[in-house]
Amino acid sequence: KVSINTAAVKDPKFIERAVKEYGSSTISVAIESIKNISGEYFAFTDNGREQTGLNVKDWALKIADLGAGEIILTSVDRDGTGKGFDFELIYEIVKLVSTPVIIHGGAGKISHIIEILEKIDVDGVAIASALHYNTIQNFRSEINKDEKGNIDFLLKNKKNKLINDFSIAELKEKLELNNIPCRRWVVVLQ
Repeated sequence: KVSINTAAVKDPKFIERAVKEYGSSTISVAIESIKNISGEYFAFTDNGREQTGLNVKDWALKIADLGAGEIILTSVDRDGTGKGFDFELIYEIVKLVSTPVIIHGGAGKISHIIEILEKIDVDGVAIASALHYNTIQNFRSEINKDEKGNIDFLLKNKKNKLINDFSIAELKEKLELNNIPCRRWVVVLQ
């Protein structure tokens, strides 16, 4: 799969051409969403730094109309906070489009993931901070100080108290205990 954001915003027909060339199942379009002071959600690029002027609902409809196989919906406002998902944003987009929606931004503990999966019919959840901060902290000396992103946070050895690290195995175990289907790895020994 290929995930597209900036290129799609700059040239929406790029989605259509990519789908025609490679098939919709391989094309995902990412929406980085930020809620403004009037309560409207707008799409951004460059990790939430560049405004596009596109209303998220309108942009999601356009993405679906152009044939993308899925939408990766990130709440920039919640990303890395550990405060849980933006239910309002997710619900609005999931009910609006028939295109599969993968959500991202806000998971700080397993219960956040279980709650969203039980309440809203999303097609997938992308998780970052809750899975990787502990791992990255172990490699602080190897972090390139010229990298973009949340490097200062890592170099200062700080930890967001709202994020309770967990492993993929722990997550899958809790999902299964809550009757939420998930993929299992199968190891075949020969």
